[in-house]
Amino acid sequence: MSVGLLHPRRGLTMRRLASIGAIMCAFPASADDLEPRHAKLRPVPFTAVKIEDEFWAPRLKVVAEKTLAANFRQCEQTGRIRNWEKAARALGRPPAGAGDAEPFEGYFFNDSDVYKAMEGAAYVLHHFPDATYAGRPLDEYLDELIGKIADMQWPDGYVNSYFTLKRGQEQRWTDIQHKHELYCGGHLIEAAVAHFQVTGQRNFLDVAIRLADHIGDTFGPEPGKKADPCGHPEVELALLKLAELCADVAGAPRGREIPHPSAQGGTVSRREAVVAGNTAHGLASPDRATQPQQSAARYFKLASFFIEQHGRKDGRERLWGDYAQDHVPLRQQREIVGHAVRAMYFYSAATDIAARTADAEYLTALDSVWRDLTQRKMYITGGIGPSSHNEGFTVPYDLPNDTAYAETCGSIGLAFWAQRMNLLHGQAQYADVLERVLYNGLLSGLSLAGEQFFYENRLGSRGEARRRDWFGCACCPPNLLRFLPTVGGYAYAVGDDAIYVNQYIGSTATIRLRDDLTVTIRQETRYPWDGRVRITVTPSKSSTFGLYFRRPEWCNHWTVGSRPSDIADALAPLQTPSVDYGYLGARREWKAGDSFEVTFDMPIRRMESHPRVKANVGRVALQRGPIVYCLEGTDNVGRVRNVCLPRDAELMAEQRPDLLGGVIVIRGKGLAASSSDEARAQPALYQPVASVQARALVAIPSAVEPKGFVAIPYFAWANREPGEMVVWLPESPALVEPGPVPWITPSASHCWENDSVLALCDRIEPSSSADHSVPRFTWWPQRGTSERVQYDFDQPRRVSAVELYWFDDVKAGGHCCPPESWRLLYRKGGQWYDVGGAAGFGTEPDRYNRVAFAPVETDGLRIEAKLREGFSAGILEWRVESAE
Repeated sequence: MSVGLLHPRRGLTMRRLASIGAIMCAFPASADDLEPRHAKLRPVPFTAVKIEDEFWAPRLKVVAEKTLAANFRQCEQTGRIRNWEKAARALGRPPAGAGDAEPFEGYFFNDSDVYKAMEGAAYVLHHFPDATYAGRPLDEYLDELIGKIADMQWPDGYVNSYFTLKRGQEQRWTDIQHKHELYCGGHLIEAAVAHFQVTGQRNFLDVAIRLADHIGDTFGPEPGKKADPCGHPEVELALLKLAELCADVAGAPRGREIPHPSAQGGTVSRREAVVAGNTAHGLASPDRATQPQQSAARYFKLASFFIEQHGRKDGRERLWGDYAQDHVPLRQQREIVGHAVRAMYFYSAATDIAARTADAEYLTALDSVWRDLTQRKMYITGGIGPSSHNEGFTVPYDLPNDTAYAETCGSIGLAFWAQRMNLLHGQAQYADVLERVLYNGLLSGLSLAGEQFFYENRLGSRGEARRRDWFGCACCPPNLLRFLPTVGGYAYAVGDDAIYVNQYIGSTATIRLRDDLTVTIRQETRYPWDGRVRITVTPSKSSTFGLYFRRPEWCNHWTVGSRPSDIADALAPLQTPSVDYGYLGARREWKAGDSFEVTFDMPIRRMESHPRVKANVGRVALQRGPIVYCLEGTDNVGRVRNVCLPRDAELMAEQRPDLLGGVIVIRGKGLAASSSDEARAQPALYQPVASVQARALVAIPSAVEPKGFVAIPYFAWANREPGEMVVWLPESPALVEPGPVPWITPSASHCWENDSVLALCDRIEPSSSADHSVPRFTWWPQRGTSERVQYDFDQPRRVSAVELYWFDDVKAGGHCCPPESWRLLYRKGGQWYDVGGAAGFGTEPDRYNRVAFAPVETDGLRIEAKLREGFSAGILEWRVESAE
């Protein structure tokens, strides 16, 4: 066999090797080259920031006391940690007190959930060194978990409980597209790096280094190694973090005793933090004679290899497709597609690489994809990925509200990427997106009590959406646990002998700007409720440097005062003739105690979508400062989907310290549509242009009435009783929902938890049987069974016909279609009878199937359906026609 026909499962062709080799030569070869020299800014780590405000500080306490416990409790109860004990037994290393081995429990990627929780726990330890879990010191509990992981590690460094228990050695790395081995390994590495950075202990890091070395022995451009990237990008981020850690240690001076950052309130540099307690021996591999600088270069090149392999078929049997960001090489990408979380992790890692290589093709691709995402495919809340079908992106401007997927992990991933783009380009526009995500679509994923979670973050609900304690696929809860304690790390950045304030969080940061200069910067603010921010600067000595603060994209007017007064006079936009960086500030001599106060005006703004966002045509959303608002039924007598907001309606902000942990609400006066049949007039097809309110009152006077409303921050919804919610309010009564037929109470033999029996009579017209934008009722996952739906009337009524619109998603790959047959019954004297004179019980899709019958007086109707074998069924609308 010629080398040009090397088996695709065993390596790359020589031609492909040459191509990869040329590319890899552009990547850093030593630890010294791993600095992000091409990035305009560098982050200030959260360990250097002490949060002291009224908004984030209480949330960090909730995370430490409630969210952490909720995650570990669920990981224990669902068998995730038991799997580790079983895997250790399978390798002949039983933990003390273990019983007989049991089957693997849960999904094949369940290891990753515990790793993420452990990473979050490490960050919690930084903020709360005395934190506990289940009555035990948290650091002791983590050491116990680390011991379990070490016990299930194979001699060659491999770690994965699923393959250890279910698949065996011969099956390892044989299903890289689906089985998440690299994904799980990546989260282990990230957790170990975090644990080392916070505690200075090597026990977890040694496990991670062995695993990373095993991955490097298995994957890469060399002959005989595997060439496939993981079907779920993540390991790239982990390898880059490990490379950065090794590079930091390699560049640190030896023999210095550096106090651990936890003992110093986070006032040491990043490099000092990562080498605390470990300066004597660095981060050499525990199993090989490699030095930290060699390991750093190796891990960086391996991460770069994985990124470069996405979308390249040479040396592989096939590509994984756009769902896995494996459709075309990154260099050729110009729009965002596929799975939202995979995309965010992929682009975050690629941005880290671009910051170190300045690869022009990477930069072009990243900028293009960013524009496509933020200008055509992002929700106003910062949520991304509208479709549950692929958990990701569809076509431009496809942003439905009630069916929005907008996975919490996607928002977290966007926060990762937005920060990296801000560091890369030094422009505030990326921090603006990060702020939008942070205060809206990300924070909504966690309940105010800290123990329940959203997986999906819809922008509209009819009462069916609510947070849960946990999920079978539970990636979001531990992802929130590991993100929120690091929020301080998004507040500041440094670059070009200057400090940048990216997020307004009441905090004190200690920043080593130069070897001979440390600057303490303090923010005092009630942000996001109040736009007033006081910044006080205390350099270790009077010195000239730049200090810049972000000008929020939502703010058109601000004022500045200072002490001394000449500071305010010196503040100016940071810009060049071609670029407005989006910051205000000055490069001047700063002395201890210098301060200034900036006040960003926070008017209530009516936001409208691009006209191609069909779901929002004729609708507006309310925003104040960075906070997006919604209407929830709890505050509005149960109904909000029948409310419209005329353009001349007055709006006012009101502080409510007693509500939802203390928020500012928006009060306004809108118009509410009546739900009665008598008031259901329709506006004319054509009419003269008039104000929305005038049109409402003149064209359909009987259908609307004035109604006051209260809007709350979107992140705080669903923390009380279930009910309706909307973000986008119609401006015309013609677009409101009249609500379910008031005299009908629907019920069913079964209804899927994500559907609603109220959809049967909600009077919302479907466009087709496959319309996923409207509410629906289904019997899913019942298949081939006999089922029923029923209407109970408020009083006996004389009826003579019904119309059914069946749901059908078979063409979209689903398993719901019209039933095999059905019949209609009416109730009389408590007994059910077939209607008389009926014919043609239709099952046609994309139309109403009408059945007329001899008029009957009844207090209820029932449909009994026989589902097709292997299929379920559903109904989008069930009309009842009166005989009167």
